[in-house]
Amino acid sequence: MLIPFYTLVNRYKLIDIKGIIHVGAHELEEKTAYDMFGIRNVFWFDAIEEKVSDMKKRYPEVEIINA
Repeated sequence: MLIPFYTLVNRYKLIDIKGIIHVGAHELEEKTAYDMFGIRNVFWFDAIEEKVSDMKKRYPEVEIINA
């Protein structure tokens, strides 16, 4: 992520974020930031099947799609 998520949220305070489509999930590094702002409706996508499998085991509550 080039610009930290919290910077965007703080800069544009009037934005009411309902959900996120995150392409390039890798190891869900941004999950903590999304959780910090109470964003639970996140769809994660990653092209690496092994990463998706690992993240599904680590975070069973997360919707992550191999695509």
